[in-house]
Amino acid sequence: MSFLLATEPNPARIQIHCDTGTVITLRIFDKLVRHIFKHKCALRDVENIFKNPPELSVTKLDELQEKGKRASMSDGQMLDIGETILAAESEALKSHNHSIQKYREDLMPEKEYACSFPSCVMKEVDHILQSPSGKKGRIACAATNGNSAVFLYQHGHWKGTDGIPRKLSRKLLQHKSSPTYLSMGSKERYYASFEDGKKVWDGPQSMDFFFLKKPVHCVAFGRAVNDFIVVYEDGSWKHFGNMPSGLNKLLTENGRANNIDCITMGANNEYFVKDKDGQLWWGGVSTMMDQVFNEMTEHGKELQFVDFGCMEDSYFMMYT
Repeated sequence: MSFLLATEPNPARIQIHCDTGTVITLRIFDKLVRHIFKHKCALRDVENIFKNPPELSVTKLDELQEKGKRASMSDGQMLDIGETILAAESEALKSHNHSIQKYREDLMPEKEYACSFPSCVMKEVDHILQSPSGKKGRIACAATNGNSAVFLYQHGHWKGTDGIPRKLSRKLLQHKSSPTYLSMGSKERYYASFEDGKKVWDGPQSMDFFFLKKPVHCVAFGRAVNDFIVVYEDGSWKHFGNMPSGLNKLLTENGRANNIDCITMGANNEYFVKDKDGQLWWGGVSTMMDQVFNEMTEHGKELQFVDFGCMEDSYFMMYT
């Protein structure tokens, strides 16, 4: 944390590093920023520093310089100062990265949505998407099993309809960190990852090994309880059980085995694939859904994501 105190005649910048308990007071002397360190501070120490920020003087600087000639800092002191400086640099880089991400998000075109659900779910989805809070944030990830839907926003919040699998709902509500990715399938299967790196899932035991090999990018659930595909951050993928024949052919042809960005599947053999070059494929969909896909293409809409529900013709699309 950083605070600026308007002390006369020389203002002071107070930096508090919570992890190390170090407080740094920054003063200007001889046109240079000078640092005054106080290590392992208690709350009372911080209060005293705010009430009476330490000053620099020529005398003190001379004394410190003379002491420095006679005795060097201990290894412990050097390590503490080094850790503090690295912590400050880390926080600055995180803040800068956050600013860049926010700038990029502002430059990105607005995402639009198309969806079809059973009427009871559709009412809830409309309410979520049309609510003031829903309109303010951009949806980063959407997941549906046809009977329910969950939307993750880029600002870290999430909203869901009724009917979310109980175990998943409990995990989302209890976990302190924000969810960053979510996929749902039939038979109450799900996979979710959180900002703090934690991953949770529910499904057949065969899933466990797939999530421990490499960093996971997305998970697609198929018709049967043992049917699923895992796409990794490096673009490779692995599957268990069965997958639609058209999808199997697509993934094993033309060297696509290590260039996948996203795969989703439905309970009725639907599938959607996007590779890292932005190319899209879909199949196993009804005539009505195929028409929706084609209309998107004809009107110049760029599909970003498609998820399928368990019921025929239930889906959620994001496009720009």
